[in-house]
Amino acid sequence: GEYLSERVGHLDGQKRAVIDQIGFSQRQLDQKLSSMSLGERMKTKLLEPILAEKDFLILDEPTNYLDLHTRETLETALSNYNGTLMIVSHDIYLLQQVCDKTIVFEESTIRRYEDSFAEFLEKRE
Repeated sequence: GEYLSERVGHLDGQKRAVIDQIGFSQRQLDQKLSSMSLGERMKTKLLEPILAEKDFLILDEPTNYLDLHTRETLETALSNYNGTLMIVSHDIYLLQQVCDKTIVFEESTIRRYEDSFAEFLEKRE
């Protein structure tokens, strides 16, 4: 709680609901960052900009080091996020669940598609 409260302010009911949604227990919240597992640190680092209600997040491989349950709760939290997300990931399932627009970098060209990532893959096949 101390790490997150220092960075995002008071952890009110709405912020605590997001923390619960990610699957963070009160015990984990009270731990120092240095004593957390790699997965717990990753969750904390992902929670920080979400709780700070940033308008735009760039996430680079956000599901690395996360267990299946945490990945699923992260997908839900990101799907409910009101800002803009730019996700760079090899996690096809995450991209299919969360992304409603697609930007593709290939052959020295950047292309934007109004399709979700799932629709983009379907059309590409």
